[in-house]
Amino acid sequence: MSAAELIANLERLKDEFHSAIDPLADEQAIRAAQAQFLGKKGKVSDVMKELSKLPPADRPAVGAAVNTVKQFIENMVTRRLEALVATAAKADLGRSFDVTLPARPVGGGHLHILTQVRREAV
Repeated sequence: MSAAELIANLERLKDEFHSAIDPLADEQAIRAAQAQFLGKKGKVSDVMKELSKLPPADRPAVGAAVNTVKQFIENMVTRRLEALVATAAKADLGRSFDVTLPARPVGGGHLHILTQVRREAV
């Protein structure tokens, strides 16, 4: 593969990740998508393996493109996870709370040891 083909492949992977992560609504699915692209056997790692077959003059350009795609994927994952946390916090704040309910009973504790002795003595 040539450098231009690898860079085009990386752009395609970037678009593919963007479309794959949009419908996901839970953290596990987002992390699984991240692993599918950035993991040890991920799609970006496959492109990195092809990097060694390129001539030394083309490697910096493809390496920079790989790093750009990795940063894009990590930023997308971070944004999606932050959005999930914000949505959960908003839903948590949206719950109603009835302030007229009685309070929980307060624990009684125990009497001071000297008070206990006085009461036993009398």
